[in-house]
Amino acid sequence: MKNIFFLIFFLATNNLFGQVVSKELATKDNYPLDLNTIGLTLPESEDQELNRLFKDSGTIFYKLPQVWQHYVPSSTMQETNLTLNTTIYKTKKSIWNLYSVKYNPDSHANFNFPWETTAGLNSVFKEKNPNFKTVNFINLPKNPNGRLIPIFVLQERPIKWIYPIGTTVGEIIYVNFNNKNYVQEVRTRKKLNDSTYWEPMVYRPIKTREEYIELTNSVKYIPAKKHMFFRNPQEDEVFKMDGLVECLPPLETDKVITLLSRKFKNVTEENWSPCSIQDFHILPKDYCFSLIGGIDTESCSNCHRQTQISVRNLVPKDPSVINDPDGTGNIRGSDAVFTWHPFSVSSVSSVKDEYKQINFRNYDVSQGVVATKVDKEDFYKLTLFVQNSLKKYELPKTTSVLHERKDVLPADKN
Repeated sequence: MKNIFFLIFFLATNNLFGQVVSKELATKDNYPLDLNTIGLTLPESEDQELNRLFKDSGTIFYKLPQVWQHYVPSSTMQETNLTLNTTIYKTKKSIWNLYSVKYNPDSHANFNFPWETTAGLNSVFKEKNPNFKTVNFINLPKNPNGRLIPIFVLQERPIKWIYPIGTTVGEIIYVNFNNKNYVQEVRTRKKLNDSTYWEPMVYRPIKTREEYIELTNSVKYIPAKKHMFFRNPQEDEVFKMDGLVECLPPLETDKVITLLSRKFKNVTEENWSPCSIQDFHILPKDYCFSLIGGIDTESCSNCHRQTQISVRNLVPKDPSVINDPDGTGNIRGSDAVFTWHPFSVSSVSSVKDEYKQINFRNYDVSQGVVATKVDKEDFYKLTLFVQNSLKKYELPKTTSVLHERKDVLPADKN
């Protein structure tokens, strides 16, 4: 009965894949997100590109419920009876479904470090500190006629989506203090024209320690340091951060508000990223962002390369994988972006063997944000560091989005 139900689901989703959802369903997504509804005001900036992103009517702000895909490819097993000299081939059907991250969390690792939350907010996430939050945004490139170049959603299982070159994704980190929200940091990443990497940028109102000392008149500034350590919990090491983090001294509330009200500037090259020991400061409490090292394409790829990779390939020694290899899922996201996906809330299952029709959000379809067919496929290549991280069976079956083998990154040649 289970296999029959899956077959019905598979046929239905292939016939209706990409269907426009009703407005009633679309509103449940709260997408695009109106920042006024969460009381968030975007900061002013000295940076021309950040101002463009914030003022562009095509920039989509969002905070999507996160999902993961459960995918196991079909396989054939050979059984040979030496006594009877017979051979039998047994075929195992593929498994695919789309689930909320809240379903069976032990099977997909999306709540484990480093995929649990925004890099740097790992401590407050584990402590369930409600004061620190994030909002995401995406800005797609436009063609000469001013129309959006859409995200290419591949009609295959698992469902992958490829961002056009020139796409910018971003994240806003803000803190709630006395029932008011204050932006502390803005991050962006832009997909390079050769699709090998995404170029990161970080924006804050204070650029360096020296600037902070001058603005706060902290002539006796002697920072304390705190040791922080983060690692994925499984036996197989995927990623870790370990080291000392500079701690900001306490600062009066009115001075913090004054500093956060300054125009934001590009601080990417400096990466002065101290943590705070109080809930309200210029940067988050127990902020560990400095442990990633420099803010560059390589450091960002260390985590983002794992979008849509199977957990059983990341941590094969974990008991959950050994005991139930077909029950493990995939890391969320696609093409080096964790936070965005094309699925309407009506498509997401929350219990086992619940198969739903796959729909895209009405807004994305009507506004040309997503497409299952594109005019110029040369705008679309899977980010190279993601391609080099996936197993062969995890790669897109749409070969036009893949780089040729000669385009292997130097670090991945071995």
